[in-house]
Amino acid sequence: MELSRRLSRITVGRGPLRPVFKEIWAVDETIAPGSVYPAQILDRTLLLLTETGQARSELRSQTLLHRRDCLIVVKKGTRMQELAGAAPWHVRYLMLAGAAAVQVDRLIAAHRDEAFVYDPAPNGMLRLLDEAVGLALDQPPQWQWLLLSRVAELWARIALHPSPALGPHGLVSRVRRLVEQSPQRAWSVEALAGVLHVSSSKLAHRFREETGEPPVRYVRRHRVEVARRLLRQGLKVVQVADRLGFADAFHFSRVFKTVTGVPPSAVKAAAQRSPLHEN
Repeated sequence: MELSRRLSRITVGRGPLRPVFKEIWAVDETIAPGSVYPAQILDRTLLLLTETGQARSELRSQTLLHRRDCLIVVKKGTRMQELAGAAPWHVRYLMLAGAAAVQVDRLIAAHRDEAFVYDPAPNGMLRLLDEAVGLALDQPPQWQWLLLSRVAELWARIALHPSPALGPHGLVSRVRRLVEQSPQRAWSVEALAGVLHVSSSKLAHRFREETGEPPVRYVRRHRVEVARRLLRQGLKVVQVADRLGFADAFHFSRVFKTVTGVPPSAVKAAAQRSPLHEN
């Protein structure tokens, strides 16, 4: 994917946008892997959609993970630093100033938070933000009315379905980030809760309510999925067991078979027989 940027800065003078917005920035860009953007205080409300790639934003009190189909809303005045992941990060976003943006900021503040996180965001919300960015960038006939309708509907969905970053949905995203970053750890609920500064019971309840499974089962399933990828790359069972922090190959094999129904040696053998992607 080539690195690119399209940007439109709109100072609202007259027309249908005037009662609700003073200024609009619309951006569609692809950011280079590993890019680091120093901390800044947001002077507008931010709505950001990740199309592809990954990144994270460090706020004062939390870390937000960006990945495909993730939508975040960050209130004005938040201190935020961004760090792109190992692949190009394609984002589309709006930065808004005006009465409507103030209302969203107040909604986020009412939840004692700095951001709302939708990960993954409902398809309707993704479409609305995507279309709003496109309208502000391309400015086709009647674009102001069309943009106003998209943003108004998106605002309504946010108001009906607030998703605080420190609430259930954001908490699940943070658990997944920890597990994905350190698959070699057999995370316990207590260890996860300690890092995230919440009680073990609160974390377990919210994670199960949001995902339908307990966090320990998710940890085990994710580690096994990482193991499956390593086996398909040609690593030996004992090497995978060691890399992922299992006590020994026997323990690893037992966990692997419990989750998948087959021993790890069977996965490795199947990968060796596959004609696809041979070197």
